[in-house]
Amino acid sequence: MPLPKTFFTLIADEHDPSFLDEAIDLAVKHGAHLSVAVIGIAPPPPVDIYNAVPLDWWTKEREEGMALLREKSEAVREKLAAGELSSDVALHYLDEAMIATVAANHGRYCDMSIAMMPALRKGLVWSRAQTALLFESARPVLYPAEGRLAVADAERIVIAWNSSREAARAVFSSIDLLKRASMVHVAMVEPEARENRQGEEPGSEIGAYLARHGIRVTIDRLPDEGRGVGAVIMRHAGDVDADLVVAGAYGHSRLREFLLGGTTVDLMDKADRTILLAH
Repeated sequence: MPLPKTFFTLIADEHDPSFLDEAIDLAVKHGAHLSVAVIGIAPPPPVDIYNAVPLDWWTKEREEGMALLREKSEAVREKLAAGELSSDVALHYLDEAMIATVAANHGRYCDMSIAMMPALRKGLVWSRAQTALLFESARPVLYPAEGRLAVADAERIVIAWNSSREAARAVFSSIDLLKRASMVHVAMVEPEARENRQGEEPGSEIGAYLARHGIRVTIDRLPDEGRGVGAVIMRHAGDVDADLVVAGAYGHSRLREFLLGGTTVDLMDKADRTILLAH
């Protein structure tokens, strides 16, 4: 994937408004367009024992909610207009069930979505939107760490590699970023040689693939030591002073509303630097 030309992010009532500054900063540093969705959850219609009845107070509540969301949207537009970037803003006041669909649709028309680190993120809108962006938009999702480093400037990158489809997708999604880096570490946690998976020498095939792209790469095979894959990867990223960690996003059954897999959650919970996830 080429360097991002369009970023997408979203703003909600539950959202830390300062996060928009980070998204703007990243878009400016990349010379990219920033698309923003302002999302609010409309109250469901009240139901009595006979029928769903649109009571006056419910109508008033929806009108007031929409008015507040318009104010928030205008504030976002003003902030974007004050910056040196191309941008657009969409407003959505919708039922809770539609959050994932709207977020995924927006995500498909960008090169990369920008999301908040788990320590900052809270609320229903973000929980529904994040899983949709990761698993339904077919685009990578960036979780910028404090400092707002442009991903195009990442000098040292760690790839969390396990030969899975998700990890391969993450590498493909970040190939131009990897080409620009001075060093790429392919980190493998206790890899095992398997036919048609890791090969006889774990890491040799992905190393050769990256090297053919002119990428300076080293293969790091790491012990688990009972700490979990995510913790091992993030500790290694700190040891090599990585600017960016690239990893596959893993999820459970769709029947469980795309709950993130254990390794993905562990990775993000231990994150102290920017992460790029792809599914």
